[in-house]
Parts: sequence; structure tokens; C-alpha cells
Amino acid sequence: MPIVKTDRELGDLAGVSASAVRTARSKGKLIKTSEGYDTLDPLNHKYIIGDSVKAFAQRGGVSDPTAVEDGSILELEEQKLKADIAIKKKQARKLDRDHAVAIKETIPVETMLHWIGAFRAGIETHFLTIANRAAKGDIELRDRIEKMISVAIQKTKDDAAKSLRAQSESILDAINGDD
Repeated sequence: MPIVKTDRELGDLAGVSASAVRTARSKGKLIKTSEGYDTLDPLNHKYIIGDSVKAFAQRGGVSDPTAVEDGSILELEEQKLKADIAIKKKQARKLDRDHAVAIKETIPVETMLHWIGAFRAGIETHFLTIANRAAKGDIELRDRIEKMISVAIQKTKDDAAKSLRAQSESILDAINGDD
């Protein structure tokens, strides 16, 4: 008979904390004998499978967490396995991305955002100096030119942001394996 001796071991098995196991035991959701928790006991088995799937659901992995309460033990076990596989896949993709950054195969997003921001600021500054040079001291003309340049720059920024956002989302979807 598979026995789990401590709250921490059962928590690790169920994917919850040891304090959550103690709370569940105090509410009568678990049975602990003098030897420990019998994982084949129907009440304990349901807790182990059900709570691990619920914990995954709370992390965003299961689309319908109410199905956990309505499903049979076999369905819960299947859902737990699928949830574990999905978590492992996400962890593997994250490790792959981190590794690619570490070996300089890719550039971190934060660095790209910094470069793009500096590039944009430089372009804006250079374009606005055109107004001063073209106006040759005429303040009204300079202000009109600056306004036109500012509007054009803002429109360019907005269009670029929309395009970049759409491209980024499609890239992230491809990386994360979303369909």
C-alpha cells in the first residue's frame, strides 16, 4: 500500500503546499493514519488528483476548473497528466529562450526596446531641428513646421507600434505553440 508519510510529501504529490494539506486534513478532505497518508484511499486519492488539477487551473492551465469537481477519478488523472505535460512544455520553451539569449543567438526584449526607444528619440530630435533651420528665425513658420513634423512623427510611431504589436503577438504565439 503506497503510503506518504509527511504533509510536504503529499503536497508535492498533489502540487499544493504542506499547509494546504494540513488545512484539507482539518476540513476532513484527507485521512491520515498513524503510518501516514494512504494514497489508494478513495478520499485521499481524490484529493491528490483533484487538487493538483485545481492548482493547475488556478495557474491558467485548465479552461474549465469546474470540470474538476464533476469529473471521475480517471478523467481527473488524465487532466492532471495533460496539465503536467503543458507545464513541462512551457518550461522547456522558456529554457530554450533563455539559452538562446545566453549564447547571444537572440536579443532580450528589454534591450530591443531600449534600442528602439533611443533610435526613435534620435530621429525625432533630428527632424525637429529641421524646423529651426528652415524657418531661419521666423518663429511662426518654425512653429508650423514643428507641428507638421510632430504630427508626421506621431503618425509614424502609431503605425509602427500597431505593426510591431501584431508581429510580436504572432511571433509569441508561434514560440508558445498557440494555434
